[in-house]
Amino acid sequence: MSPDQMLMAFLEDESKKPEAAAEVDAPPVADTTSPKKRAPRTNKLSDSLKGLPTQTREIIAPEVLADPEAFRLIGEEISERLHVSPACFTVVIIKRLTHVRKNDPDAVPVTPALEPCLLPGSVLTPSLGAYLLTQKFCYHSTFYREQWKLKAAHGIELTRNLMCSWHDHLADRLLPLYDLIAASFRSATYVKVDETPVRCLQPGLGKTALGQFWAYHHVEHGPLFDWHKIGGVASRPAVCSVKRWSMPLASGRILNRASWTARSSLITTSPRTRFARSSLATIGCSSEVKKPVGAAP
Repeated sequence: MSPDQMLMAFLEDESKKPEAAAEVDAPPVADTTSPKKRAPRTNKLSDSLKGLPTQTREIIAPEVLADPEAFRLIGEEISERLHVSPACFTVVIIKRLTHVRKNDPDAVPVTPALEPCLLPGSVLTPSLGAYLLTQKFCYHSTFYREQWKLKAAHGIELTRNLMCSWHDHLADRLLPLYDLIAASFRSATYVKVDETPVRCLQPGLGKTALGQFWAYHHVEHGPLFDWHKIGGVASRPAVCSVKRWSMPLASGRILNRASWTARSSLITTSPRTRFARSSLATIGCSSEVKKPVGAAP
């Protein structure tokens, strides 16, 4: 390239610079979009306290209390405080008074009958039983922890052996309710079932036996649990209330129906639920999931 050609190219670049500068120096266009409104800030703690029982305490200034006729009410300032009342155990002493007729030496003393109770000769009450079952099944607190808490906080000597015996007694008393729930499951058209094999002790034999812990779930009726030994007498079913659960199947997978067919015979022999074999329609087994050949992981 000759010097003249280089000069012409240089002059062309210089002639373009003022136009580019004019574009850069142009005033920016105003943003007409409105700013995004922030969501109102909520107080979750304050909202959660609205359903609790309340107690109102009024505070009046000392000078108003000294001369209330000289003042009139124009407003109030409200503040909230959250108090807690720890679990309180109360011993209820029941006295059955014995009377005898006057001026009748041969009269038979009259003593009123004791009102019905959960366990005769025991201090167990419905409120105490509900407390222990709630701590165990809803808050997953074992009996030995409850024994320590009752001793440390309230000075109550309640052994875990006694709580275990109370638990068995309460399970027997709740069997009618369990049977009603099981009946609603038997009349359902769709039930999810899962079982877990558990080795358990055989009292008096010094060995273990295989048991089955069954979990049933229905969308409307919630969960139901059943426990029994294979080839043995069924033990007491677990009666408790837990959160509802579900087990959705992953997409792109097939199910092993043969395993479910083998296990369905146990469902029909379960002592409490006892689904009729003719009413069972196998859909799939979520515990035996196999990937199709050539499917992506």
